[in-house]
Amino acid sequence: MAKAKEKAKHTKAHTTFKNRIVQFDADLELADVVRLSITASGEKSTQSARVFEQVDNTKYPALARSAASEQGRKLAVTHLVRTLQSAYIKDLYEEFSIYLRTIVAEVWQNSKVTPKRLTGDNTSIKLPIADVLRHIADNTINGYVIDTLFNTLAMERSTAELIKKFCNKIGLSINEETIDNAVEYFEIRHKLVHTDGYADDIFKKQHPALQYTGDGRIVISFHVVTNAKNAVVSLVDEIDKQCFNKDLVQSHLK
Repeated sequence: MAKAKEKAKHTKAHTTFKNRIVQFDADLELADVVRLSITASGEKSTQSARVFEQVDNTKYPALARSAASEQGRKLAVTHLVRTLQSAYIKDLYEEFSIYLRTIVAEVWQNSKVTPKRLTGDNTSIKLPIADVLRHIADNTINGYVIDTLFNTLAMERSTAELIKKFCNKIGLSINEETIDNAVEYFEIRHKLVHTDGYADDIFKKQHPALQYTGDGRIVISFHVVTNAKNAVVSLVDEIDKQCFNKDLVQSHLK
């Protein structure tokens, strides 16, 4: 009799991360459905004073400023899609950070890594006495200390170094190419957050495969979003797999 295929092991953090990615995918798909519906609908007339027939110009004054034409409708929906695509890149980093923070807590809770391994010989953190006493009373002191420790790690200016330090502290050996592939898109996220996507000449030389607008901003497309998702998911998958291989975590799937 053929042996039943063993179910893949995943941490709760991994499942949460993947579920969030599915939600982001659904948002982009819905936006594309809206785009296709508008471009394929009968709203071709340029006689109306409204960009969309269903739009009340009083209720939606920002949309009312769009040209009441096919081109105006196309520009409006394209801006919506681009905004969601940029948000996807930004949210990928936030969800990845949440994943790392949760894994550190789980590894510690499973008592698989010593405090010295997590903190290093000279790491110290300042904790307000009132907060410490409150978390002791609430029985949440472990989570509080782990969160503070992770925040200390997150102060690392280089995202690549942050990931490497994290992996080193819990004994993982992640392929450098896997890290670099994800970090490339975290760097795009940094530009989107801090410069509204404007890329200087140094960034452009480091990312020649990207496209840029006439005023130097990064063009975020479906292709870029897909590559970003694949790169970050590959990194999360590898971290999760190695955590199980080293018996650092437990699967929440029964």
